[in-house]
Amino acid sequence: MARVVQLPLQRRIQGFDDLRPRLPQLDVFLLHARDDALDPDVRAIDVAKEAGLDEEAARWASNLAFAYIRQGRWERAEAINNESRRLAGEKSDLTGYYVLNAADIARGRKRPDDAARLYRETLALAKTRPSLEWAARQGLASLAIARQERDEAQRELEAAIALVERTRSELLK
Repeated sequence: MARVVQLPLQRRIQGFDDLRPRLPQLDVFLLHARDDALDPDVRAIDVAKEAGLDEEAARWASNLAFAYIRQGRWERAEAINNESRRLAGEKSDLTGYYVLNAADIARGRKRPDDAARLYRETLALAKTRPSLEWAARQGLASLAIARQERDEAQRELEAAIALVERTRSELLK
């Protein structure tokens, strides 16, 4: 079961392939990181913006938003996720991650209808990114479980498992 929880983290943090073997420790770090521990991410965003590298700044901001989501710091997560979207623009290949972050924020803020809509939007954007589909289905399943809709949760989890079976090698790269 721990693998199911960690898998979205493995693909959602962009640009950190060398950290993948240590992701369980990274996940614990994100949950308990103090503000100053995330300062290098904030500085990286600022440096990228100053250099005119808006797409890189957006990537760093998306990762920082994800860290705030893991901590349950919804206001900060939403603000930095919105900044990330603004920096990347509408045509960014990271759009699915911003929508997924927004869905996770809505779920954390106890807005299940908004979260479900955003998870479905993530599914529509996940055409070439199995990790996005996996995470969106996991989010939809968790919403169904919270509503005690066992059949719906089972459908979403079975779809996620089928995805893993189809794309196992891609998810583990």
